[in-house]
Amino acid sequence: MKKFFLCVTLLLSIVSVYADNFSDKFLNKKWILEYYNEIIYYEDRNLLLNYIPKYKNQKDLLFQRKTLLDECDYWYDTISDTSIIYLLFEAFEINDINQINNNYYKISLQSGFIDSEKYNNNLENGCDWKNKDIKIENLYYKFDGDYLYIYLNDSSNLLTTYCAYEESEYTTLIKILQTNENLYNTISLPRHADGTCDYNINNIKNTSIQKHQTFTSTTKTNVSLYKTMFVKENLKLRSGEATSTQVLAVMQAGTKVKILELGKAETIDGISSNWVKVEVQSDAKDRDGKPIKAGTVGWCYGGYLK
Repeated sequence: MKKFFLCVTLLLSIVSVYADNFSDKFLNKKWILEYYNEIIYYEDRNLLLNYIPKYKNQKDLLFQRKTLLDECDYWYDTISDTSIIYLLFEAFEINDINQINNNYYKISLQSGFIDSEKYNNNLENGCDWKNKDIKIENLYYKFDGDYLYIYLNDSSNLLTTYCAYEESEYTTLIKILQTNENLYNTISLPRHADGTCDYNINNIKNTSIQKHQTFTSTTKTNVSLYKTMFVKENLKLRSGEATSTQVLAVMQAGTKVKILELGKAETIDGISSNWVKVEVQSDAKDRDGKPIKAGTVGWCYGGYLK
């Protein structure tokens, strides 16, 4: 279906790709949406239904699939000499790729537009995009170990996050979803470039996964991955996991955030918790009552969340 979709949408134009090693990032790996980590972490295939609304009443159709629903793919058509970035049901034709540094790329595209109809259709099919009603001219790809962060038009507007798995692990995950066999111990959760993992070792049932990961957490933490929480009091949203980092905003008490990543453990004001990377949810405001854009990502101290 993917190849058919691409064939009917590709334009026959010449593309200059300046970053030759960009395609190497996709060799022998499958980049799939971050939420598949949760299925592996909790050993529960039914969690996938939380992310793909269209299958909630027809889950058998989902579990009969022979491919995962969302795969980030860099695809090159040798016939038309056209390069494509493929994200779920959207194919983006590339003008050029410029390497900013070793793991960071700017991708200039043939202009496209994600309107509300496309946005909602992709959400129904398992997309976790943070933006809609936006013209897309550039994508920024930031690779961090097994993680890939994709930004829209500038380097701070996060669109989505993917994680890399070996092709054999990808095949195993499909088998797990199809048959519900307990084969999770043959799959390792992704790690960042510094070797850390976003998952709490105390909750993992697979000893084989534990062998492959380095975890950062505290036994007294009140936070956990993917949990939605509220700010207890005005709380600084920072660029990193330390009080010395840049303040992006001061979130008003009651602001709702979703935890994307667990950072280092620390005790502040007698509270033991983790620094957490969070995504600000809708209707957020700063301490002055000004809106904070939904989807804004930053770090805050988890001890001040409830």
